[in-house]
Amino acid sequence: MARFRTWVGIALAGALSVSLAGCSSTGGKRAEDARKAASAEGRAAVNTPRWTFAMVTHSGDGDTFWDIVQSGAEQAAVKDNINFLYSHDDEAQQQAQLVNAAIDKKVDGIIVTLAKPDAMRSALARAHKAGIPVITVNSGSEESKEFGALTHVGQDETIAGEAVGQELNERGRKQAICVLHEQGNVGHEQRCDGVEKTFDGKVQRLYVNGTSMPDVQSAIEAKLQTDKSVDAV
Repeated sequence: MARFRTWVGIALAGALSVSLAGCSSTGGKRAEDARKAASAEGRAAVNTPRWTFAMVTHSGDGDTFWDIVQSGAEQAAVKDNINFLYSHDDEAQQQAQLVNAAIDKKVDGIIVTLAKPDAMRSALARAHKAGIPVITVNSGSEESKEFGALTHVGQDETIAGEAVGQELNERGRKQAICVLHEQGNVGHEQRCDGVEKTFDGKVQRLYVNGTSMPDVQSAIEAKLQTDKSVDAV
């Protein structure tokens, strides 16, 4: 149980380090090259039983954020002698089926996102009944404990939104657009709720397709062109 907790933390730290590698022209690049060389050897840094962990996310095809997370988790898996299984689907029912498939494989642990928690409830209950530890990541912080997860790795979305609202007030903004790049993602809705809670101005929600950046850009541009009162996004 403890080792599973540790591995999840390492995996997400690895994902972060991969995303930061491009921010430095020297140290980050060197660290990334060294990491790739170690992974290429295919050797684990530990001599422990080879456990199997599954990560199931709500990512759609072409979501570069989750590509980075997957890459970091895979690198950590090599280092820690883990058989790592990654799957994803942006349809909630399909994501739940992927969790059930991991349970059927009798994996040693599951990492899962709860962007649409209601659809995931029964799958996580089944994992708990099977004695498979679950850690939630990224979205679903409010539902994580209720669903029987060991812990949640991520931020409180409402508090994050409240901080945005306060910042907008300090900057004297009056009309804000809250962009949601995944329809039905409770985390996104909670962030916008948080903004509305603390922001003295008006908040409009704009739903876009986050897997297509040209669509995101055109949707935001169209909104800004039609509503000149917007002074924050």
